[in-house]
Amino acid sequence: TISSGELKGLTHVILWMNYLEGTIPSEMGTLSNLELLHVTYNYISGVIPQELCDLRDGVGVSSGSGGFNILSADCAGNTKNPLPKVDCSCCSICLAG
Repeated sequence: TISSGELKGLTHVILWMNYLEGTIPSEMGTLSNLELLHVTYNYISGVIPQELCDLRDGVGVSSGSGGFNILSADCAGNTKNPLPKVDCSCCSICLAG
């Protein structure tokens, strides 16, 4: 679990191709300094939490933050699997994982 105090200053999370499984925790939406989150090419499924989408929209963003600009996930289908692994209404980059 992510504690809001432990990782508060975190700005970049790159979890590309780490064979991670499960869903993205809504607690990531408490990372008010987050600018970039890459979770592509994993086994993550489900819905990107609304709390992360709120950060993308500027809700709860720290004044010193450059803004949460990049959110990439496996939210596009491909020829082998036309259904996306992740449902993401606010991703800036959707890949076919």
